Amino acid sequence: MGRPVLVVACVMAAAGAAAAAPSKEVQIETTPIGATVYLNDKEDGPACKPTPCSVKVPVGETTVIIEMPGHKPKFETINVVAKAKQPLKFNYVLETATGAVTLKGPAGATVRMDDVDQGKVPASVDAPAGEHTFAWFQGNKQIYSKKITVGDGEEIELSVPPKAAAQDKDKDKDKDKDTAKETPTEGPDVAEKSPESGGGEISDKGPAPAAAKRDAPVIAFGVAFDVGFRQFAYQNPSQDADESEDGNMRAGPIIELYPTTLLGIDALSGLAIVARFEQGLNKQEVTFVEGGDEVGANTVWQSFEVSLRQRWHVGDGGAIDVGAGFVRDRYGFEGDLGNLPDTDYRSVRLGAGASLSFGALNPYIRGEERVVLGGTSGDLPGRFTGGTSTANGVHGALGLAFKIGPADVHLEGAVTRYSWTFHPDATMDPFTADGATDLIEHVQLIAGYVY
Repeated sequence: MGRPVLVVACVMAAAGAAAAAPSKEVQIETTPIGATVYLNDKEDGPACKPTPCSVKVPVGETTVIIEMPGHKPKFETINVVAKAKQPLKFNYVLETATGAVTLKGPAGATVRMDDVDQGKVPASVDAPAGEHTFAWFQGNKQIYSKKITVGDGEEIELSVPPKAAAQDKDKDKDKDKDTAKETPTEGPDVAEKSPESGGGEISDKGPAPAAAKRDAPVIAFGVAFDVGFRQFAYQNPSQDADESEDGNMRAGPIIELYPTTLLGIDALSGLAIVARFEQGLNKQEVTFVEGGDEVGANTVWQSFEVSLRQRWHVGDGGAIDVGAGFVRDRYGFEGDLGNLPDTDYRSVRLGAGASLSFGALNPYIRGEERVVLGGTSGDLPGRFTGGTSTANGVHGALGLAFKIGPADVHLEGAVTRYSWTFHPDATMDPFTADGATDLIEHVQLIAGYVY
C-alpha cells in the first residue's frame, strides 16, 4: 500500500513543480500580420492568434510554430531567460508560398488569374499557394476556365483543350458541352495531379459561356489633382510685361466610357469617350504698377476636355492609341488685367500615345498637337486693336500607371506650350510685341476605378 501512495505523491509533486515553473510574457509579431502561433506541438492548439499577440512562454527553450494561409510555416526556437528585465518581443517575416503555372492556348488568346489580366499566352505566372481560377479569352469572349489548387513549389501546366478552342458561338451548344457527364480518359480535361509534387488537385470545369467575363472595361472614372507652373514671355515687347505663376492647383473628375464593350460589339473594343473637367482650387494674387498705382488681379485656372480615343494592344505588353477632341484651357485673371496674359485657349487636339506593361506598372508617353480656334483666346488678342493675333499649341506627357485589380493610379508630368504671333499697329496700340510663348508645366495625380 505504501508504494502506490509514494508514486501518487511524486506525480503530484512533479505536477505542482511544473505548474509553478516560471514563465514570461512574450510578444509575437509577424510580417504580414494575421498568423497563428503554436508552442512546441500543434496538437495542443493555438497559443495565440492573430499576430501580433502575446503568450505565456516557460523559462528555457521553446519551439514556436507560426502558420498563415498562403505562406510557408515558420519553426523557431526561442530561449526565455528568467531574469530578463525588458519585455520579450520576437518578429518573424513569413515567406509567401508560391507555385509556377505555365499557361498555353490558342494564338492571340489572353488569360486571367482570379480576374487579373496575365497577358497573352504563352505565359508563366507565379501563383500564391491556394485555390485560383484561370480563364482564357478570345477578344471579349471567354472560351475556357479552370480552377486549380496550387501547392508551394509546384509546377503546373495548363492549356485549353481542342474542343474548347474550336467551339462555335452558339450558347446552347456551349452549355451542352459544359454539362456533359462523360469522363474522358486522356487529354487536359482529366482531373490531374501535378507530377512534380503530387499535391495540387486540378478540377476542370470546362467552358462557361454563361458566366463569360469582359476582356475590356465598360467605364472608368477617377479624380485628378493637378499642380501647374506657368511662364509667359513676350518677344520684343515695347515694355516689360512677362508673367510667371507657381503652384496653381486644379482638381476634378475624369470619365472614360467604352461604348462598343457596353453594346457587346467586338469591333473597336478599345474605343473610349473621354471627358475631363478641372477647376482651380487656389487663386493667386498678382500685383503690378499701372499709372503710378499698384493694382492686382487673381488667377483663374480651368480645364475641360472631351475626346474620342482608340487603343490597340501590340505584342504581349504594349499598346498604342490615337485620339482627337476638343480642349479648353483657361489661364486667366479676375480684376484689373493691365498687360497680364489673360488667355482662354479653345483647341482641337490631335494626339497619339504608347505604353508598356510590366505587371502592375505601366509607363506611358503621349504627345498631341493643339489647333487653337480663332477668336477664342481670352483678353490677350484684343489688346492689339490694329493688327491680328494667332496661336497654336503642343502638349506632351510622361507618366506611370499603377494597376492593381480595378484600382488605377496615374502619376504624370506634362508640358503644354502655346506659341503666339502678334501683328500690332504701333500707331494705335500702346503696347506692342512680335509674339509670345506660354509654357505651362504640370504634375498630376489621378486615382480611379475601372469597371
